[in-house]
Amino acid sequence: DYDAWVTMTAHRLRHQPHAGLDVLFVTNSSGRHSIQSVDAVSQHVSDLVGEPVCFEMLATGAQTLWETEILLDQLADNFRGVVIISMSVNRLTSTPEQLQYLASNPRLGLDSVSYTGRLQAAGIVPPQHLGVYFLDHARFFVLRRRALIKNFLLGARAYTPHRYRDGEFALESEWTATTPRFMKRMHRFEEYRDANFKVLSDMIIPLPNLRFPIVVDDGRGKGDEA
Repeated sequence: DYDAWVTMTAHRLRHQPHAGLDVLFVTNSSGRHSIQSVDAVSQHVSDLVGEPVCFEMLATGAQTLWETEILLDQLADNFRGVVIISMSVNRLTSTPEQLQYLASNPRLGLDSVSYTGRLQAAGIVPPQHLGVYFLDHARFFVLRRRALIKNFLLGARAYTPHRYRDGEFALESEWTATTPRFMKRMHRFEEYRDANFKVLSDMIIPLPNLRFPIVVDDGRGKGDEA
């Protein structure tokens, strides 16, 4: 459950921030699979800057920019470092219906003032908060009840960032079958890109002291910094 793992990591970043510099990679599953070793990246960047740097990855499948905004809201006030946000066509095709669905089916157990305000602006009633974490995020836990029971009975599974690394390659027919879905998504791009770009700009502008490299995923596993 990558969403639960990222939720725990975000809580740790907020309540137990790293004393030194951080590089925070906020991305989807493609970004997660692009990193071979978090520890190796931390060591490499530390060697480059001449002081300890902690590389953290907040990667969830098909992550929306609304969820990216929730994650950035968790940064401690004394956060020092760089935030890297990956971008792809998928990130710019999110619809109001998806926001409504996300409000009812949260994938992250995190509080976010920015996200609550966005829901209200869209005419969506935010979940009620009572000040008790488990109750405030009851829906998040209910959606994961099977995994919670399984982990309780069998023990928690080890975190595996490269879920598909040892799997078989997709067949040509499987790639072809995804074409209609991709084309449908591209049609949504023109209609919803401006609204999604606004979400991106809204989360960056209030944090002028941070540098935000934007990694653009071209859909073939290659990325360029914009």
